Amino acid sequence: MKENWYALFIASLLPVKSADEAFNLFYTGDKKYIKTRKTGIEMLLMQRQGYSNSDIAKMYKINKHTVDTRIHTARNIFPEEI
Repeated sequence: MKENWYALFIASLLPVKSADEAFNLFYTGDKKYIKTRKTGIEMLLMQRQGYSNSDIAKMYKINKHTVDTRIHTARNIFPEEI
């Protein structure tokens, strides 16, 4: 039953076309990849709320280049949806 929630979580963060695809990502995918995507989406939302990439980097205790990369990736996945 726990797997259903994880697959739902994956489906809400990544562009999957079916529940089967979400389950496949859950069972074969890299959990770090999923967490990184979620973090990138959070950073994109923060940027749209007016935070600078430098501010976001300080909050996450990572360098600005990493923030730039994660936001760029999140934009490619969710251009204007969020």
